[in-house]
Amino acid sequence: MNNFFTRTITALFFALTCIACIYFNGYIHLLFFMFSVIAFNEYLKMNGPKKRKALGRLYLLYAIIMSASFGLSQMNIIPEKMIWLNVFLMASIFIIELYQREQLPFDQIAKLILGYAYVIIPFAMFTGLGYIVSGEYNFEIPLGFLFLIWANDSGAYVFGVTLGKNRLFERISPKKSWEGFFGGMIIAGISAYFISQYFQSISTQHWIVLSVIIVIFGTLGDLIESMLKRSKDIKDSGSILPGHGGILDRFDALLIAAPMVYAYLHLFL
Repeated sequence: MNNFFTRTITALFFALTCIACIYFNGYIHLLFFMFSVIAFNEYLKMNGPKKRKALGRLYLLYAIIMSASFGLSQMNIIPEKMIWLNVFLMASIFIIELYQREQLPFDQIAKLILGYAYVIIPFAMFTGLGYIVSGEYNFEIPLGFLFLIWANDSGAYVFGVTLGKNRLFERISPKKSWEGFFGGMIIAGISAYFISQYFQSISTQHWIVLSVIIVIFGTLGDLIESMLKRSKDIKDSGSILPGHGGILDRFDALLIAAPMVYAYLHLFL
């Protein structure tokens, strides 16, 4: 009972904080900047240089610089072309590892660059959804995105618990079912229609397509993060959210779905 109460309070506070910060432009960058850095730190604890703490802190600093550059450029505080300076950070990883005398240096290089691509860039793309329609910030798409993720999660849980018999991907996530997957898609699709009646920066058809993208790639994102944790034999990516684990655990769906939604809107809007 205490665990259920803790999970409920944490989820409510977390959701209200996200909604408030997305609604008020400047705070979305601050909040999701913090999320991206914490999430990368969780990733770094799983995949970073274990015996080289100073180097781990340097690579975390890289994540801070990268995340800040994306946010500041979106807010037009720095020129967008400044983002390309991150290429030098990526190149420096190769040079640094060249001098570390590790037996498998490219393993560490690959894990680090994957971490930036897997964690930092998706969070940047999520905040970028607020600017994709007109270039001026509009809270509707990022907020609608989160509503659709939550609708999918709720629908998948209810349908999975009541009707779930056929396992979706038992090797990675034994509890997920096809019934839950399609139930989540139905609830997300219905939610997308109602969202489109209030958030009219894009059409109803676009919202419906976004719901399908979010359900498919959000589910894959959940499975991919579960695969990562299983490969490291851990239950949660962190403990910052009581009853829910880490930031990676909370945003596993976003990490894969946000780039797909961003690409769709960029190509077809």
